[in-house]
Amino acid sequence: MARTVKEAARVLEHMSGYDFKDKRTRSIPTDFNFHFAEDLNKLSLRSRRIGLLSSGSEDSEGSKLLIKTTEIFQKLGADVITITETKDYPGEEEFFVLLFEFREGINKYLRKANSDIQDLSQLITFNNENRDVAMEHFGQEIFIESAGTLGQRSQYMRSLQLTTTESRNYIDGLLNDHKLDALVGLTRGPAWLINYDGGDEKAIEDQRSWGNGGFAAMSGYPHITIPFDLVDGFL
Repeated sequence: MARTVKEAARVLEHMSGYDFKDKRTRSIPTDFNFHFAEDLNKLSLRSRRIGLLSSGSEDSEGSKLLIKTTEIFQKLGADVITITETKDYPGEEEFFVLLFEFREGINKYLRKANSDIQDLSQLITFNNENRDVAMEHFGQEIFIESAGTLGQRSQYMRSLQLTTTESRNYIDGLLNDHKLDALVGLTRGPAWLINYDGGDEKAIEDQRSWGNGGFAAMSGYPHITIPFDLVDGFL
């Protein structure tokens, strides 16, 4: 996420590379060029095939943004192909992966942190003991769900395999079937205001909602987001 395409390219340069802790980076070609910003110029999109993801097209404001997106890319010489194919979102499996990885990740962080709290279970206990301050408006249901994934690595591996495979097959299929160079769309609709009584579920009932980030996150493919426009006064 960055303010401009050039900044996003520079951020990606610093995030990309070989990592001895990540086996997957061993497959990166030795001659791979990580200097992405060097290729940015007014001609870099000429004759490129860009797939326009249609999420948001059913909303009046979202539709305007998609039309604006198309015009921008066409002005730069790209061919824009509207993508109408959809895929069922494996939300239950994705959420389990997030719960499992959150518990492992925060436990590793807390064990190294300068804190008396050493793991998620102790954090949950701390919040309960300080409920009036720590949970004045909302509870810690997600913390409790995450703690409950202890000992469920086999389910985690199944969920991870399913979400990774399905998301990559979906993206790869779009790129190959339509001979695309990239996919573009509306990352997420405007953020909603906090509803202290009903929480997020109540808050988003009347909120414009669209999004394209989920499959990129599950697949592990790069997903670049930059500010685009205002909707209802929000960025």
